[in-house]
Amino acid sequence: MSQAQALQAGSVLRWSVPCGLIGAALAVAGNLAHPTMPTEGASALTIVAGHAMWTWIHFIVIAAALLTLVGVQGLVEFAGREAPARIGMMVGAVGAAVLIVAFGIDGFTTKAISDAWAAASAADKPTLLLIGHAVELVHTGLFYLWLPLFLGGPPLLIGLAFLSQGRRILGAWGVAAGLAAVAIGCWCFLSRQFAVELPSLASAFASVLWYGAANLVAARRLWFQ
Repeated sequence: MSQAQALQAGSVLRWSVPCGLIGAALAVAGNLAHPTMPTEGASALTIVAGHAMWTWIHFIVIAAALLTLVGVQGLVEFAGREAPARIGMMVGAVGAAVLIVAFGIDGFTTKAISDAWAAASAADKPTLLLIGHAVELVHTGLFYLWLPLFLGGPPLLIGLAFLSQGRRILGAWGVAAGLAAVAIGCWCFLSRQFAVELPSLASAFASVLWYGAANLVAARRLWFQ
């Protein structure tokens, strides 16, 4: 990296690193606060209807995605603006857009339908249950798209850039986590998996932790060197 590139990277990292670290922390907090959802429709609607913080949890995850995307811009600079890293930023932007739509639907629409179902008469419950199931399928399908786009592509591509610079641990972690998210997300989408299970959640968590770790490494260079 030339001196001019280093100065540019430093100016971007001053604001991207805090955003990236806060985004990763919010993502972990939001996902830990999200309850484990059963596959049976009435049970799922009961949980959502009784969860006072449901909409707030999803709003937090949306904020986390936006902050993480800002952090990705800094990681691109940290990786010397190599082509794979720049492509990773573009893929991540598309993935963040899909994530925002998915969590917006789940946080707002699913909550509204669940509350209506809980208050409905016995005659109206089956219709609302069917609508709630359809909305959940939309959310699940979008999850299997943003998982490889937002938590797969950027770690994989930026990780490749890090490997080319000799950052072996951070690079290998990004490549492994990214590949896992891409493979699992695409497989679940193409095979129409209706339930979000442990492999998907584990790959997502590994990528979120990578985002945090990558920003910590960038912070060390920015503030301690």
